[in-house]
Amino acid sequence: MRSMSPFRPTVAHALVIIAAATLVVGSMPARADHDSAAVCPDSHPSAPQVSLEDVYRGMPFQPGERARYSVAYMGVPAGFGVMTVDPPANAGGSWQRAFRVQARTGDWYRRVYDGEGSVLALSRPADFGATGYWHEQEGRTLMAQRIHRKQVLTFKQEACKVIEYTQRTGKRAHTEEIALSYGATDMLSALYYLRTKDYEIGKSERRLLYASGKNLWLEVSPVGYETLTVPAGTFKALKLKLQAYFRDEPLRKRSVEIWLVPDHPNRPIVRADAQMKIGQVRLELMEFVAGLSAGRPVSGTNPERSSALAARSIER
Repeated sequence: MRSMSPFRPTVAHALVIIAAATLVVGSMPARADHDSAAVCPDSHPSAPQVSLEDVYRGMPFQPGERARYSVAYMGVPAGFGVMTVDPPANAGGSWQRAFRVQARTGDWYRRVYDGEGSVLALSRPADFGATGYWHEQEGRTLMAQRIHRKQVLTFKQEACKVIEYTQRTGKRAHTEEIALSYGATDMLSALYYLRTKDYEIGKSERRLLYASGKNLWLEVSPVGYETLTVPAGTFKALKLKLQAYFRDEPLRKRSVEIWLVPDHPNRPIVRADAQMKIGQVRLELMEFVAGLSAGRPVSGTNPERSSALAARSIER
């Protein structure tokens, strides 16, 4: 995202994406000759069809899960964000996992920037391969300048391409087709993917990630266990260092770290830190509510209706 002030790309966007999206990727360099570094094999297996009951089976997160985070910038409270796991969404005739974020700036920080945003991400149950991504951000600066940004990504994994639609204040809306590495996940789904893995201290692993028009490798390095106290409580958490690579080059030198709790049945992320160009962004877990068993709708919600709404949002 293009930097428009010292505050918006660090705090406001971190609010919207919560952790991995801005903390790992941040501002991306402009694409050169549409070089997305896509890796598309000549042949690849089709993703298996998964029944509604099996979409979340065996996962540490279930529909109805709700995690609320505080966000601080340079030690100053900046806002709050809520990550939720939605009921399965039917997109293209296949059931998908659905993850959502909603966030806004806090009362004090609104004197600097008043903003709110949301993200909806759909991904395949078999491999977390991205299928849809919808992001909208609305805000107003200290000088009362209105900022609006909307982005819709439609992933066509079998064809190794993604269709990006972008609309922002002062710019003409445009649609672009970009090559996609087969099986790449999106930035929000990547956070949930990290919660499913078993880690060995000192042993790094990589995962394909698509972000800001680039096909990246997300390298995850387990550092060690620490005892952390956050508003939600005290936890023995595993510290993970995250680094994104474009081809073999690290995307940037800024540090990104998250802490999750492997011994908790839901393996929640309890803290995330990112050293930005100007200061540090920190997210801390305030409240965690576990979801229901696999395939069951959230209380009071029709899963078919929720799925249709999610699919329509993605297809806009």
